Amino acid sequence: MLSARETGAREAPLRGVLHGGRRAWIKRLDNALLIGIPLAGSLAVPFWFARHPFGLIEAATFAIGYLVIGLGIGTGFHRLFSHRSYRPHPVIRYGLAIAGSMAAQGSLRRWVMDHRRHHARTDAPGDVHSPYFDGRGRPTGRLRGFFH
Repeated sequence: MLSARETGAREAPLRGVLHGGRRAWIKRLDNALLIGIPLAGSLAVPFWFARHPFGLIEAATFAIGYLVIGLGIGTGFHRLFSHRSYRPHPVIRYGLAIAGSMAAQGSLRRWVMDHRRHHARTDAPGDVHSPYFDGRGRPTGRLRGFFH
């Protein structure tokens, strides 16, 4: 049987993977902002601290924020919600959901869905984090995969 590529037919996107249209454009914009804003902040830090002293309050704020958000993503979004590794008290569950959301990586539901798809199809067509395939499951070039 001939594949869609061999017959010249248009390939359908993989189920659940955004490709083309308004929703895919919004997802790309979200990703650009989620990468661009922290990058701009990181580039501005040396200029900020050249005029403002770095003290105990700044260090503590950074450390506490890093710890809380890291726990929200690692133990909350990843271990608890994606893999269901444990069953905490509902207050802890809500706290981890809020802490993970502070990382600005999208909604909890989308994060879990993307992560489960990633584990089900690691580096294969349909893996939303794969540098080897695009949204339609077609192989990407080496340079595009490098920039992914």
